[in-house]
Amino acid sequence: MSDYDTDEAAQAKKRRRPSRACDVCRKKKIKCGGRVANAKKCSNCIVHRQECTFVEQSQARASYVKAYVEGLETHAARLERIVKKLTGASTLSQDLLATLDTNPPPQLAHGIITSSHAALALASGIVRSFPVPQSTAASDEDSEDEMLRGIEDLRIQAHKDMRIPAHESPFVERSTALALIHQSLVVRGGPGISEQKDALLSRMRPRFWSSQPWQSIKDPRTALPTYIFPEPDLMAELIILFLDNFTPYLPLFHRPTFERLLSEGHIHTNREFAAVVLCVCAVGARLSKDPRVLIQGTEASAGWVWFKQVFEEGQRPMVGRVTLYELQKHVLLGIYLQGTQMSEFSWGVFGAGVRLALGARAHRKAKHGDGRSRAEQELWKKAFWCLVWLDRYTSMGLGRSCAVQEEEIDVEYPAACDDEYWFPTNGAEAFVQPAGKPSSMAYFILALELSQMSSFCMRSIYCLGKMRALIAMDGKKWRQHLVTELDSTMNRWVDSIPEHLRWDPHQANDIFFKQSFIINLHFHHLKILAHRPFITSSKVESSGSLPSQTICTNAARVTSHMVACHLQRYGQTDTVLPFCSLPIFCAGLVLLLNTWNARRLGSSDTKELPDVQMCMNAMQSCEERWMHAGRLLDVLRVLYHATSPAPQMESTSEAANTMDGFAFMQHPPQGSPLDTNPVDWTGNNLFSTWPEMSSTMDLSPTGDALFGSEAMFGLWPLGTKNTL
Repeated sequence: MSDYDTDEAAQAKKRRRPSRACDVCRKKKIKCGGRVANAKKCSNCIVHRQECTFVEQSQARASYVKAYVEGLETHAARLERIVKKLTGASTLSQDLLATLDTNPPPQLAHGIITSSHAALALASGIVRSFPVPQSTAASDEDSEDEMLRGIEDLRIQAHKDMRIPAHESPFVERSTALALIHQSLVVRGGPGISEQKDALLSRMRPRFWSSQPWQSIKDPRTALPTYIFPEPDLMAELIILFLDNFTPYLPLFHRPTFERLLSEGHIHTNREFAAVVLCVCAVGARLSKDPRVLIQGTEASAGWVWFKQVFEEGQRPMVGRVTLYELQKHVLLGIYLQGTQMSEFSWGVFGAGVRLALGARAHRKAKHGDGRSRAEQELWKKAFWCLVWLDRYTSMGLGRSCAVQEEEIDVEYPAACDDEYWFPTNGAEAFVQPAGKPSSMAYFILALELSQMSSFCMRSIYCLGKMRALIAMDGKKWRQHLVTELDSTMNRWVDSIPEHLRWDPHQANDIFFKQSFIINLHFHHLKILAHRPFITSSKVESSGSLPSQTICTNAARVTSHMVACHLQRYGQTDTVLPFCSLPIFCAGLVLLLNTWNARRLGSSDTKELPDVQMCMNAMQSCEERWMHAGRLLDVLRVLYHATSPAPQMESTSEAANTMDGFAFMQHPPQGSPLDTNPVDWTGNNLFSTWPEMSSTMDLSPTGDALFGSEAMFGLWPLGTKNTL
């Protein structure tokens, strides 16, 4: 028998599929095998003893309208054009489609690309999420490398011939005039800058290019007073306090490398490293109980002696190249400033650090032949991203612009591995976290992604009319559309959180517990930030105010409950609450606003006030060493007592110990403005008798200034002038 006959016989034996199912099987939506020859019933009806009939008529399958199909095709073509425009590809190749099919990082761009407004990409930071065609990227990088080599050769030759200072050349972008010169020579044809440097320099007039004898600027760092360090035992204690309590949440250093440099005595041979160590001591002093860190026993002065030495030196003009230590120093100076009465100055310090990093090309990927080791590159990444993270959140608190935007950055995030796996001794691959062991750096990557969303929120939802026109968002509901997209992105971000960083009040690992506390608190703060315009502005249509009010209130309550859990576990010995003062403060404001809205509607419900009290307790727990927390606490206390039906007088001793603003207003010093002008406790005109505050903040229950820039960050000029 042939193979063909065998196949034909097998096909004949195959049971043919019945033309249709019986009425019983169709109702039950189960597979029908058709009537059995002898029983004239299907197998299901035989088993269930049902009558097997084929009476009911079959329903015709739904057919799609031609216009609907054409609409889908038009929509698909439009999306294809958007993808081509954003990726720069002329065709959608299989490699590009395969790249697009992969799950991008849970960043802002992933949620925004669903918008039909293609120009929205200009403001959303989606550059990090979309692939660049390899051919285009390679050609651009090669062209940039060639340009930089030519300019560097020209600079070196100019230094030899014309006595131009030989400081490290600044980073040159493709948008500069020098790049245009290089491109012009390429278009003209013939030799490039490197080959024509002699001819180019011969036409340059030395009086415009050479340094004059009278023009020399002395590097201020070469003639500075000697640093005064803490006593050896105290310095060791302060450094350990910083490394144990700050580094897990602000990964600025590689701890083994930092400790090695200390043991080798670099503080005596490298002034820049010595400045970093002094800043570490200043910040670590915030946690020390040693009286030697204080000035005249004042708690708020902890660490000021060492901070002042570096900060005063940092105000001088900097000459020469930017070093890693310079970036680390700006991070630490800004952190210390946040705990003083001059907390607003930290925004300028972080911004200056970011600008220095841009000049050192820290925001760009390392090129082939960079010359730095992998460890050095990772340290630069850590310093740069710490500056960006702090700059974003400080800018958000003050309602100001960030020093750098996401689309300007293409350097990778720091490696998601712990310090001990940088230089493994067991032969394992370097910079790789072992499988199954959670990394403490995963928290910082999530925090950076969340800060990217916060930056986008500030640039879009709170943008000026000019920015709105740029991203082509028209119509009355443009803000609702952006908030919806942002909510979707935040939900995907939550889904990406690893198990060890999900909020768990019973997490045994203290570091993971605090890391989870920080990122989850900032997540709920971003929820409030995104929906705030719908609850504080009368110009926004009321249709979206109800869900936004609910979302903000729920986020504030969750924040308060997390704070309660945190205080119960650590009391006043915690170190991460100062990093979370702004989210806690805003949560308290939202709860107060919710109470005021309920009162305006005729309700006397004050169920939110215990949660507000919990936020105030968190501020009070760290106000002695972090003065910005005390300023925020004063504001919450005043508003809290203005909300209470009958404010109760606290004891004199407690008021004296905590500087209670309410007690001060109840019994103001003789001759003060409040002595002759009684306080209006209705909440509508609370600060009308305090000119410095009334000009800064609107306290009407729906006033958006409740969450304003300086007002929200607790930066009122309370009749005094900050001096350095």
